[in-house]
Amino acid sequence: MADNVGYTPGAGASIAADDISGVLYQRMKVTLGADGVNGGDLSSSNPMPVTSGISLPAWDYMSLSSGATTDTYTFKTGGAGGSTVATVALEYTDATKATLSTVTKS
Repeated sequence: MADNVGYTPGAGASIAADDISGVLYQRMKVTLGADGVNGGDLSSSNPMPVTSGISLPAWDYMSLSSGATTDTYTFKTGGAGGSTVATVALEYTDATKATLSTVTKS
């Protein structure tokens, strides 16, 4: 079975689909590329590009300080009494901690 399903929006066109066990699932492009560009399906060999993130230096100890709306992780080398190499603070919108508001690394 072909992986495209026809539909007719006036003159006619095709939509992309994937046949999985006889059921067609519409394929949608994650619009990361420029107009008219297909950068390929997302996969472990073609991952979602990330332009920024949090990288941590080497560490062997981590502690957590949990507050009402903030969790602070402290990363150290040399164990609990060692040198702090990074701190990551997670701030939530309220005390339920259901919605993350900001992440700050220092």
